[in-house]
Amino acid sequence: DGVDSADSMDAHNRGFGALAVVPLKPWGQVEGVITLYTTDEGFFDDNDVSLLSGLSQDLSFALRAFEQQDRANHLYYYDVLTGLPNFPFFLDRLTQVINSAHSRELGVFVLVANLGHFKHVNEVCGRQVGDQVLGIIAQRLRIGLPEQANIARVAGDSFAISDLYSDNADLTLLIDRVTEIIEEPLRLDGHTLQLSVRMGCATSPEDGE
Repeated sequence: DGVDSADSMDAHNRGFGALAVVPLKPWGQVEGVITLYTTDEGFFDDNDVSLLSGLSQDLSFALRAFEQQDRANHLYYYDVLTGLPNFPFFLDRLTQVINSAHSRELGVFVLVANLGHFKHVNEVCGRQVGDQVLGIIAQRLRIGLPEQANIARVAGDSFAISDLYSDNADLTLLIDRVTEIIEEPLRLDGHTLQLSVRMGCATSPEDGE
């Protein structure tokens, strides 16, 4: 890959005699460069160019591998459709919430919300609309519930929420808020959809550790 003439001129003006640019192309196009400067003119010979070309390929491969690993980790911990944590990640975070509750002498709740009439939505409006509904509900929960709440999609049309709480009044308010979020009408592709919600809730330490 050639060196931009402006870069060459700038390097020359600053007293450098030679420069080499190592392009980083993890996905076939340049995402970044490493530029090497030296005061010695003609410093980089054919062997250096060959080594730098190999370095470019090695670094590009490593960057691609890191990005692929990040994507794999995301798929392992998150639900692809909604972007919410999945069930294993929810359980991992729940353990952290419980440990925090012990140190702060607070309670922990786990709320599971199942969308009523969701099967009917899929049958009448189609699977694509059903997927959109799940995405909208997930977004509403993220925006409408406290930022620290542990929210996940744990099954097809089921969402789980866990967090700390200090008294039953806090918990009642949250249950009311979840009901309001899910039962707010949705308008998609000319359809106005009204879901209902069925919920179950367990608390710690009342229902066990």
